[in-house]
Amino acid sequence: MEKIKVVDLFSGVGGFSLGFHEFEEFEIVFANDIWDDAAETYTFNFPETVFLKEDIQKLNSDYLLKYGFKNIDVVIGGPPCQGFSVCGTRKPCDDRNFLVMEFARIVDILKPKIFIMENVKGFLSMKNPKGIYFKDELIQKLKNAYNIEINILKAHLFGVPQKRERVFIVGIRKDIKMPVSKIWPLPKYSNTDTGIPLFAEKPVTVGEAILDLPNADSPFGELEYEPTLNRFTKKIRKDAKKIFNHELPKHSKIVTERMKFVPPGGNWENIPEDIRPGGNHSNLYKRLDLNSPSVTIKHPIKSMIIHPIYDRCLSVREAARLQSFPDNFIFKGSKTSQYQQIANAVPPLLSEAIAESVLNIFRDLKSKSLANV
Repeated sequence: MEKIKVVDLFSGVGGFSLGFHEFEEFEIVFANDIWDDAAETYTFNFPETVFLKEDIQKLNSDYLLKYGFKNIDVVIGGPPCQGFSVCGTRKPCDDRNFLVMEFARIVDILKPKIFIMENVKGFLSMKNPKGIYFKDELIQKLKNAYNIEINILKAHLFGVPQKRERVFIVGIRKDIKMPVSKIWPLPKYSNTDTGIPLFAEKPVTVGEAILDLPNADSPFGELEYEPTLNRFTKKIRKDAKKIFNHELPKHSKIVTERMKFVPPGGNWENIPEDIRPGGNHSNLYKRLDLNSPSVTIKHPIKSMIIHPIYDRCLSVREAARLQSFPDNFIFKGSKTSQYQQIANAVPPLLSEAIAESVLNIFRDLKSKSLANV
Protein backbone atom coordinates (compact mmCIF):
# COMPACT_ATOMS: atom_id res chain seq x y z
CA MET A 1 0.00 0.00 0.00
CA GLU A 2 1.24 3.47 -0.86
CA LYS A 3 1.70 5.79 2.06
CA ILE A 4 -1.52 7.47 3.19
CA LYS A 5 -0.79 11.20 3.17
CA VAL A 6 -1.95 13.16 6.22
CA VAL A 7 -2.09 16.91 6.89
CA ASP A 8 -2.41 18.25 10.45
CA LEU A 9 -3.91 21.76 10.74
CA PHE A 10 -3.76 23.72 14.01
CA SER A 11 -1.40 20.94 14.98
CA GLY A 12 -0.12 22.35 18.25
CA VAL A 13 2.64 20.05 19.46
CA GLY A 14 1.28 17.08 17.51
CA GLY A 15 -0.98 15.05 19.79
CA PHE A 16 -3.27 14.31 16.85
CA SER A 17 -0.28 13.56 14.60
CA LEU A 18 1.16 11.10 17.11
CA GLY A 19 -1.78 8.71 16.81
CA PHE A 20 -1.33 8.47 13.04
CA HIS A 21 2.45 8.31 13.42
CA GLU A 22 2.02 5.00 15.26
CA PHE A 23 1.13 3.28 11.98
CA GLU A 24 3.78 3.00 9.28
CA GLU A 25 1.12 3.21 6.55
CA PHE A 26 0.57 6.92 7.31
CA GLU A 27 2.88 9.77 6.29
CA ILE A 28 2.28 13.18 7.86
CA VAL A 29 3.40 15.34 4.97
CA PHE A 30 2.90 18.70 6.60
CA ALA A 31 1.60 20.38 9.74
CA ASN A 32 0.58 23.94 10.41
CA ASP A 33 0.37 26.16 13.49
CA ILE A 34 1.25 29.76 14.28
CA TRP A 35 2.45 29.31 17.88
CA ASP A 36 6.25 29.50 18.14
CA ASP A 37 6.61 27.14 21.12
CA ALA A 38 4.30 24.53 19.61
CA ALA A 39 6.27 24.76 16.37
CA GLU A 40 9.54 24.14 18.22
CA THR A 41 8.13 21.11 20.03
CA TYR A 42 6.50 19.70 16.89
CA THR A 43 9.57 20.01 14.68
CA PHE A 44 11.80 18.49 17.38
CA ASN A 45 9.58 15.41 17.65
CA PHE A 46 8.58 15.11 13.97
CA PRO A 47 11.74 16.14 12.10
CA GLU A 48 10.60 14.39 8.90
CA THR A 49 7.40 16.46 8.60
CA VAL A 50 7.31 19.80 6.80
CA PHE A 51 6.06 22.35 9.32
CA LEU A 52 4.50 25.60 8.09
CA LYS A 53 4.60 28.14 10.92
CA GLU A 54 2.18 30.48 9.24
CA ASP A 55 -1.22 32.07 9.78
CA ILE A 56 -3.63 29.56 8.26
CA GLN A 57 -5.53 32.43 6.65
CA LYS A 58 -2.50 32.95 4.40
CA LEU A 59 -2.49 29.36 3.17
CA ASN A 60 -4.10 29.14 -0.27
CA SER A 61 -3.96 26.75 -3.19
CA ASP A 62 -0.94 28.49 -4.76
CA TYR A 63 0.95 28.45 -1.45
CA LEU A 64 0.24 24.76 -0.89
CA LEU A 65 1.03 23.73 -4.46
CA LYS A 66 4.33 25.59 -4.19
CA TYR A 67 5.32 22.98 -1.61
CA GLY A 68 3.92 20.17 -3.72
CA PHE A 69 1.08 19.31 -1.38
CA LYS A 70 -1.47 17.45 -3.49
CA ASN A 71 -3.24 14.11 -3.49
CA ILE A 72 -3.75 14.40 0.27
CA ASP A 73 -5.72 11.50 1.77
CA VAL A 74 -6.56 12.73 5.27
CA VAL A 75 -6.82 16.16 6.89
CA ILE A 76 -6.95 16.32 10.69
CA GLY A 77 -6.95 19.27 13.04
CA GLY A 78 -8.21 20.99 16.16
CA PRO A 79 -9.02 24.69 15.60
CA PRO A 80 -8.76 26.92 18.72
CA CYS A 81 -11.41 25.98 21.26
CA GLN A 82 -11.14 28.84 23.78
CA GLY A 83 -13.99 30.83 22.25
CA PHE A 84 -16.33 27.82 22.38
CA SER A 85 -15.45 26.56 25.87
CA VAL A 86 -18.13 26.83 28.55
CA CYS A 87 -15.31 27.91 30.89
CA GLY A 88 -14.75 31.05 28.79
CA THR A 89 -16.80 34.07 27.84
CA ARG A 90 -18.26 32.42 24.68
CA LYS A 91 -18.41 35.60 22.65
CA PRO A 92 -19.75 34.87 19.13
CA CYS A 93 -17.45 37.52 17.64
CA ASP A 94 -14.26 36.02 19.11
CA ASP A 95 -11.82 36.00 16.16
CA ARG A 96 -10.62 32.50 17.06
CA ASN A 97 -14.09 31.03 16.46
CA PHE A 98 -13.96 31.78 12.75
CA LEU A 99 -10.81 29.70 12.30
CA VAL A 100 -13.10 26.67 12.15
CA MET A 101 -14.10 27.87 8.69
CA GLU A 102 -10.42 28.14 7.75
CA PHE A 103 -10.17 24.43 8.49
CA ALA A 104 -13.12 23.89 6.13
CA ARG A 105 -11.52 26.11 3.50
CA ILE A 106 -8.29 24.09 3.48
CA VAL A 107 -10.30 20.86 3.28
CA ASP A 108 -12.10 22.32 0.27
CA ILE A 109 -8.75 23.13 -1.37
CA LEU A 110 -7.02 19.81 -0.66
CA LYS A 111 -10.11 17.63 -1.14
CA PRO A 112 -8.87 14.72 1.00
CA LYS A 113 -10.76 11.45 1.10
CA ILE A 114 -11.35 11.94 4.85
CA PHE A 115 -11.30 14.89 7.23
CA ILE A 116 -11.45 14.83 11.04
CA MET A 117 -11.87 17.97 13.16
CA GLU A 118 -11.69 18.06 16.96
CA ASN A 119 -13.06 20.63 19.41
CA VAL A 120 -14.71 21.07 22.81
CA LYS A 121 -18.35 20.11 23.44
CA GLY A 122 -19.29 23.79 23.64
CA PHE A 123 -18.67 24.02 19.90
CA LEU A 124 -21.98 22.26 19.25
CA SER A 125 -24.07 24.93 20.99
CA MET A 126 -22.24 28.05 19.81
CA LYS A 127 -23.78 30.41 17.26
CA ASN A 128 -21.98 32.94 15.09
CA PRO A 129 -22.96 36.65 15.08
CA LYS A 130 -25.62 35.89 12.44
CA GLY A 131 -27.31 33.39 14.76
CA ILE A 132 -26.16 30.33 12.82
CA TYR A 133 -24.53 27.45 14.67
CA PHE A 134 -20.84 27.23 13.80
CA LYS A 135 -21.24 23.47 13.30
CA ASP A 136 -24.01 24.06 10.76
CA GLU A 137 -21.91 26.63 8.92
CA LEU A 138 -19.05 24.13 8.71
CA ILE A 139 -21.33 21.35 7.46
CA GLN A 140 -22.94 23.66 4.91
CA LYS A 141 -19.49 24.47 3.48
CA LEU A 142 -18.55 20.81 2.98
CA LYS A 143 -21.79 18.83 2.63
CA ASN A 144 -21.85 18.80 -1.18
CA ALA A 145 -18.59 16.87 -1.34
CA TYR A 146 -18.66 14.95 1.95
CA ASN A 147 -20.92 12.74 4.02
CA ILE A 148 -20.50 14.12 7.54
CA GLU A 149 -21.15 12.90 11.08
CA ILE A 150 -20.59 14.37 14.55
CA ASN A 151 -19.77 12.38 17.68
CA ILE A 152 -18.48 12.93 21.21
CA LEU A 153 -15.64 10.62 22.23
CA LYS A 154 -14.57 9.96 25.81
CA ALA A 155 -10.80 9.66 26.10
CA HIS A 156 -10.80 7.29 29.10
CA LEU A 157 -12.60 4.65 27.02
CA PHE A 158 -9.58 4.49 24.71
CA GLY A 159 -6.76 4.05 27.22
CA VAL A 160 -6.18 7.69 28.18
CA PRO A 161 -6.02 8.03 32.00
CA GLN A 162 -8.28 11.08 31.89
CA LYS A 163 -12.01 11.79 31.68
CA ARG A 164 -11.88 14.14 28.73
CA GLU A 165 -14.78 14.49 26.31
CA ARG A 166 -14.27 16.05 22.90
CA VAL A 167 -16.38 16.62 19.80
CA PHE A 168 -15.21 15.14 16.51
CA ILE A 169 -16.67 16.13 13.16
CA VAL A 170 -15.70 13.69 10.42
CA GLY A 171 -16.37 13.50 6.71
CA ILE A 172 -15.76 10.94 3.97
CA ARG A 173 -15.75 12.17 0.39
CA LYS A 174 -18.95 11.06 -1.35
CA ASP A 175 -17.18 9.38 -4.26
CA ILE A 176 -15.41 7.02 -1.82
CA LYS A 177 -18.66 5.10 -1.18
CA MET A 178 -17.82 4.23 2.41
CA PRO A 179 -20.07 4.72 5.48
CA VAL A 180 -18.87 7.58 7.71
CA SER A 181 -19.67 5.49 10.77
CA LYS A 182 -16.64 3.31 10.01
CA ILE A 183 -14.41 6.14 11.24
CA TRP A 184 -15.68 5.92 14.81
CA PRO A 185 -13.39 3.72 16.94
CA LEU A 186 -14.88 1.16 19.31
CA PRO A 187 -14.18 1.75 23.03
CA LYS A 188 -11.63 -0.56 24.58
CA TYR A 189 -12.39 0.03 28.27
CA SER A 190 -15.44 -0.04 30.54
CA ASN A 191 -17.71 2.98 30.75
CA THR A 192 -17.53 3.63 34.48
CA ASP A 193 -19.73 6.72 34.12
CA THR A 194 -22.82 4.59 33.58
CA GLY A 195 -21.82 1.65 35.74
CA ILE A 196 -22.45 -0.64 32.77
CA PRO A 197 -19.29 -2.65 32.02
CA LEU A 198 -18.84 -2.80 28.27
CA PHE A 199 -15.62 -4.74 28.72
CA ALA A 200 -13.87 -6.50 31.57
CA GLU A 201 -10.96 -4.07 31.53
CA LYS A 202 -11.40 -0.89 33.56
CA PRO A 203 -10.06 2.51 32.46
CA VAL A 204 -6.45 3.41 33.27
CA THR A 205 -6.12 5.24 36.58
CA VAL A 206 -3.97 8.17 37.70
CA GLY A 207 -1.96 5.80 39.88
CA GLU A 208 -1.14 3.51 36.96
CA ALA A 209 -0.18 6.51 34.85
CA ILE A 210 2.25 8.42 37.07
CA LEU A 211 3.38 6.52 40.17
CA ASP A 212 6.54 5.20 38.50
CA LEU A 213 7.74 8.82 38.23
CA PRO A 214 9.88 9.80 41.26
CA ASN A 215 8.99 12.75 43.46
CA ALA A 216 12.20 14.50 42.45
CA ASP A 217 13.35 16.95 39.77
CA SER A 218 14.33 15.57 36.40
CA PRO A 219 13.82 18.26 33.74
CA PHE A 220 16.78 17.12 31.64
CA GLY A 221 16.72 13.36 32.12
CA GLU A 222 18.80 13.15 35.28
CA LEU A 223 16.65 10.52 36.98
CA GLU A 224 15.53 7.02 36.14
CA TYR A 225 12.15 5.33 36.60
CA GLU A 226 10.84 3.51 39.60
CA PRO A 227 10.87 -0.21 38.73
CA THR A 228 7.04 -0.53 38.59
CA LEU A 229 5.53 -1.46 35.23
CA ASN A 230 1.86 -1.89 34.33
CA ARG A 231 -0.39 -2.04 31.25
CA PHE A 232 -0.07 1.73 30.72
CA THR A 233 3.61 2.36 31.49
CA LYS A 234 4.72 -0.56 29.32
CA LYS A 235 3.28 1.31 26.37
CA ILE A 236 3.98 4.90 27.38
CA ARG A 237 7.68 4.60 28.24
CA LYS A 238 8.54 3.73 24.64
CA ASP A 239 12.32 3.70 24.21
CA ALA A 240 12.95 6.41 26.84
CA LYS A 241 15.66 5.49 29.34
CA LYS A 242 15.59 8.71 31.33
CA ILE A 243 12.80 11.03 32.48
CA PHE A 244 12.54 14.44 30.80
CA ASN A 245 10.29 17.45 31.49
CA HIS A 246 9.89 16.39 35.12
CA GLU A 247 10.71 19.47 37.17
CA LEU A 248 8.59 19.58 40.32
CA PRO A 249 6.51 22.76 40.77
CA LYS A 250 7.35 25.05 43.68
CA HIS A 251 4.56 26.80 45.56
CA SER A 252 4.20 29.56 48.14
CA LYS A 253 3.65 28.64 51.77
CA ILE A 254 -0.06 29.54 51.69
CA VAL A 255 -0.69 27.47 48.54
CA THR A 256 1.01 24.42 50.06
CA GLU A 257 -0.99 24.93 53.26
CA ARG A 258 -4.24 24.94 51.30
CA MET A 259 -3.31 21.74 49.49
CA LYS A 260 -2.87 19.88 52.78
CA PHE A 261 -6.60 20.10 53.45
CA VAL A 262 -7.68 18.62 50.10
CA PRO A 263 -8.33 14.85 50.10
CA PRO A 264 -8.22 12.65 46.98
CA GLY A 265 -11.08 13.73 44.73
CA GLY A 266 -11.58 16.92 46.77
CA ASN A 267 -11.23 20.54 45.71
CA TRP A 268 -11.21 24.13 46.97
CA GLU A 269 -14.33 23.48 49.07
CA ASN A 270 -12.26 21.35 51.45
CA ILE A 271 -10.00 24.32 52.27
CA PRO A 272 -10.88 26.30 55.46
CA GLU A 273 -12.67 29.54 54.65
CA ASP A 274 -10.04 31.75 56.27
CA ILE A 275 -7.39 30.61 53.75
CA ARG A 276 -9.67 29.58 50.88
CA PRO A 277 -8.71 31.03 47.46
CA GLY A 278 -11.04 33.05 45.25
CA GLY A 279 -12.94 31.29 42.49
CA ASN A 280 -15.30 28.36 42.68
CA HIS A 281 -14.66 26.14 39.67
CA SER A 282 -15.06 22.48 40.68
CA ASN A 283 -11.57 21.59 39.43
CA LEU A 284 -9.83 24.43 41.29
CA TYR A 285 -7.42 22.90 43.82
CA LYS A 286 -8.57 19.49 42.61
CA ARG A 287 -6.57 16.63 44.08
CA LEU A 288 -6.48 13.66 41.77
CA ASP A 289 -7.58 10.23 42.93
CA LEU A 290 -5.05 7.42 42.44
CA ASN A 291 -7.80 4.91 41.72
CA SER A 292 -9.68 6.83 39.00
CA PRO A 293 -8.88 8.51 35.68
CA SER A 294 -7.92 12.17 35.96
CA VAL A 295 -10.21 15.13 35.47
CA THR A 296 -9.76 16.97 32.17
CA ILE A 297 -6.19 18.25 32.02
CA LYS A 298 -6.04 22.00 31.58
CA HIS A 299 -3.02 24.11 32.54
CA PRO A 300 -2.17 22.30 35.82
CA ILE A 301 -0.70 25.37 37.53
CA LYS A 302 -3.38 27.87 36.50
CA SER A 303 -6.16 25.47 37.47
CA MET A 304 -4.24 24.04 40.45
CA ILE A 305 -4.47 20.31 39.73
CA ILE A 306 -2.90 18.62 42.76
CA HIS A 307 -0.84 15.43 42.75
CA PRO A 308 -2.76 12.52 44.35
CA ILE A 309 -0.11 12.03 47.08
CA TYR A 310 2.13 15.08 47.36
CA ASP A 311 1.16 18.68 48.19
CA ARG A 312 2.14 20.11 44.82
CA CYS A 313 0.75 20.46 41.33
CA LEU A 314 1.69 18.08 38.54
CA SER A 315 4.99 18.21 36.74
CA VAL A 316 5.00 18.65 32.97
CA ARG A 317 5.78 14.95 32.49
CA GLU A 318 3.00 13.89 34.86
CA ALA A 319 0.53 16.06 32.93
CA ALA A 320 1.86 14.61 29.67
CA ARG A 321 1.33 11.08 31.00
CA LEU A 322 -2.30 11.88 31.85
CA GLN A 323 -2.73 13.10 28.27
CA SER A 324 -1.07 9.83 27.10
CA PHE A 325 2.02 11.42 25.52
CA PRO A 326 4.85 8.86 25.37
CA ASP A 327 7.95 9.52 27.45
CA ASN A 328 10.17 9.90 24.38
CA PHE A 329 8.15 12.97 23.37
CA ILE A 330 10.08 16.05 24.53
CA PHE A 331 8.44 19.42 25.16
CA LYS A 332 10.21 22.69 24.34
CA GLY A 333 9.73 26.28 25.49
CA SER A 334 9.14 27.63 29.00
CA LYS A 335 7.60 25.38 31.62
CA THR A 336 4.31 27.31 31.67
CA SER A 337 4.21 27.04 27.86
CA GLN A 338 4.83 23.29 28.05
CA TYR A 339 1.84 22.91 30.38
CA GLN A 340 -0.35 24.78 27.90
CA GLN A 341 0.98 22.79 24.96
CA ILE A 342 -0.11 19.60 26.74
CA ALA A 343 -3.51 20.97 27.77
CA ASN A 344 -4.32 22.04 24.19
CA ALA A 345 -3.46 18.69 22.61
CA VAL A 346 -5.57 15.81 21.37
CA PRO A 347 -4.63 12.84 23.59
CA PRO A 348 -2.38 10.65 21.43
CA LEU A 349 -4.01 7.35 22.49
CA LEU A 350 -7.42 8.69 21.47
CA SER A 351 -5.91 9.80 18.17
CA GLU A 352 -4.36 6.36 17.74
CA ALA A 353 -7.76 4.70 18.09
CA ILE A 354 -9.17 7.03 15.42
CA ALA A 355 -6.15 6.47 13.17
CA GLU A 356 -6.62 2.71 13.38
CA SER A 357 -10.22 3.06 12.19
CA VAL A 358 -9.11 5.31 9.33
CA LEU A 359 -6.42 2.81 8.36
CA ASN A 360 -9.02 0.04 8.23
CA ILE A 361 -11.07 2.15 5.81
CA PHE A 362 -8.11 2.50 3.46
CA ARG A 363 -7.42 -1.22 3.73
CA ASP A 364 -11.03 -1.92 2.79
CA LEU A 365 -10.74 0.46 -0.15
CA LYS A 366 -7.63 -1.32 -1.37
CA SER A 367 -9.33 -4.73 -1.03
CA LYS A 368 -12.31 -3.53 -3.06
CA SER A 369 -9.98 -2.08 -5.69
CA LEU A 370 -8.08 -5.37 -6.01
CA ALA A 371 -11.35 -7.31 -6.18
CA ASN A 372 -12.44 -5.23 -9.16
CA VAL A 373 -9.22 -5.75 -11.12
